[in-house]
Amino acid sequence: MNKTAVCDNPDNMDDIVKRPRQKRSRDTLEQLMNAGVELLMQGEESEFSVARLSVKSGVSIGSIYQRFGSKEMIYLALQARVLEAMDAQAMRLFPTHRLDNMDDAAVIRDAVMRFCKHVSDHEKTIVALARLDGGNPRAVERGAQSCMKMGKAFETYLQTALGDTRQDAYDRCFRMMFSCTWVRIVGAPIAFDVTTADWTAFCDFLGDMCVAYLLQADADFKGRS
Repeated sequence: MNKTAVCDNPDNMDDIVKRPRQKRSRDTLEQLMNAGVELLMQGEESEFSVARLSVKSGVSIGSIYQRFGSKEMIYLALQARVLEAMDAQAMRLFPTHRLDNMDDAAVIRDAVMRFCKHVSDHEKTIVALARLDGGNPRAVERGAQSCMKMGKAFETYLQTALGDTRQDAYDRCFRMMFSCTWVRIVGAPIAFDVTTADWTAFCDFLGDMCVAYLLQADADFKGRS
């Protein structure tokens, strides 16, 4: 089997483990990845082990280490597999033009709703990744790349729908929204106890916040111009 191919800044699974040329080896890699993703979505960090991956995938521990080299590289490959799929969805999340019959507030709430739905659909996945990547700088960097891609998609939609004169405001709005959402997932307390809010109430809260921030910023900008 082919050994791990390491790069300084992994962006996808091909940068972390070479794709085997032989079909049998490709099938084995796919078995490992599917089994690993399933394990990643279950239980606590201590439950994700090479031994359990071996049992679930039917691939020997020696073969797993021969392919990946270390448990850290296994996790990076699994993270890349999951985030590649989520990134692709994020790029299709927002319309390419302003939807008809929407005022500015409705456009902002629509963007917030799309973001919240994406996060809520993948909440279990995000929690699993956050649980395992805290001590791994490369994993944290790869997660940050996906966050930036989502932020860019959000900002591009608002620029298209509302105009591109306030790019900094769109960026700050996304950062506020993302921060609140992260707290909602990991459970750190803030004044509005988002950990006890259902996703509908939470989405409404974020919509109110973003509308108030962006439309007031727009009014202030027009007042100064």
